[in-house]
Amino acid sequence: MIFCGRVLIYGRSGWQKLWDTNTTSLNFTGFLAPTYANGSIQTYDPLSCGVCDWLAIAYEGVPWEYSWTIPFDMRTLIDRKQSWKTYTTVL
Repeated sequence: MIFCGRVLIYGRSGWQKLWDTNTTSLNFTGFLAPTYANGSIQTYDPLSCGVCDWLAIAYEGVPWEYSWTIPFDMRTLIDRKQSWKTYTTVL
């Protein structure tokens, strides 16, 4: 059972590998970002999905929206947004 818990904890934190603290949009920093296998981040605009098709960085939404879809780890998401005040301002 403990092993199962560890798997769930590590599995739910995978989004953190895609988080880029340097990506900025509308004077806010920190968004999910397209990440290459070597860990480097693709430069992009969180307010755009590119061409918005199956081959784009996002589909049916923009990275700005997807950066909020982490309901199972809100504490870490708030920390990544730097503070509760910043988090609520962005909302």
